[in-house]
Amino acid sequence: MSRRVLPVLALALLAGCEIPSGVPSWDTTWNVPSQSLSVGVSQVLPSGVTVSPDGAAFLVSLSPVSLSKRVGDDCAQCVALAGTVSPKPAFEAHVSASTALPGDVQGGALAPGGRTDVRVVNGNGFDPLRPGAGAFGWATIVVRNGATVLARDSVNGATTAMPAGGQLVRSLTLGGATVSGAVTVDVTLSSPTGAAAPIDPSRTFDVTATPSPLRVTQATVMVRGAQVRQSTSADLDVSSSIGDRVQSGRLLLSVKDPFAVRGALGVRLSAPGVALTKSVDVTGGDKGYTIEFTRDEVRSLLGHSVSIELSGPLSVAGPVTVTPAQTIGIATRFELVINSTN
Repeated sequence: MSRRVLPVLALALLAGCEIPSGVPSWDTTWNVPSQSLSVGVSQVLPSGVTVSPDGAAFLVSLSPVSLSKRVGDDCAQCVALAGTVSPKPAFEAHVSASTALPGDVQGGALAPGGRTDVRVVNGNGFDPLRPGAGAFGWATIVVRNGATVLARDSVNGATTAMPAGGQLVRSLTLGGATVSGAVTVDVTLSSPTGAAAPIDPSRTFDVTATPSPLRVTQATVMVRGAQVRQSTSADLDVSSSIGDRVQSGRLLLSVKDPFAVRGALGVRLSAPGVALTKSVDVTGGDKGYTIEFTRDEVRSLLGHSVSIELSGPLSVAGPVTVTPAQTIGIATRFELVINSTN
């Protein structure tokens, strides 16, 4: 083959190939970590339950409860002697009053050391513990949860009086137990026959029980629309040369959830002059979630430290057992898609 033919063949081969006329372009993904955040158990607790100041237990509030009992209800002879001044008949009075756990608290492990203060006001014209004629009565006070006795106290008329119009005040320390439902205070007052006194069967014994908050190391509760709010931040202060090449982005949430909460959370991202609002449906358990952003949305955030706030109502489908140290952990990071040339 002649030397003049070779250049001709080379030109022919080149004519059959398409030679790139531009600079090669590709996309890369950048990960920008942000500070993780956590939602403490205190944010999902129902009304009436808080975390103790030392963080070691829950404090479950119980309402005080009061009840009046007519002496004639337990003393048939008092009814027969109504309106007279007669030797006081013997009787045994029983008064019970209950206070329930908060509505969305099904139960818990009660730590010992709680207190219930009980006051019994004597509205009668005689002292049931010291009715005279050398006789002495007695009283017992029991705090219980169903059949489980949480505290017990007794009073001996030989050492304690409860005069007409007076009162008996006792403070009972509760023991540890598993509790559910209502807490009941039972007062039994046994009064023997005594000296002559005005008899009025309509007079009452008035009992008031005031429990201090129960200290519970774990609780079974219902979570219904608990409002949560937590925030963190991400540093998106990248150079303009990089920012101009960002094509899109997304916020990735990695959730560690011991409660299996569900709900629609609002996600607000803000920076100077910028506020973006998104949403994410949380479906419970340990899962990842993705929130997408357009190119213009991402670019509006670049060059700033961006505040990220999650807020909204969370619920759990059924009862859940919680402890004071539990949290919902949420790790966050941005993914930025950056083109190599534009």
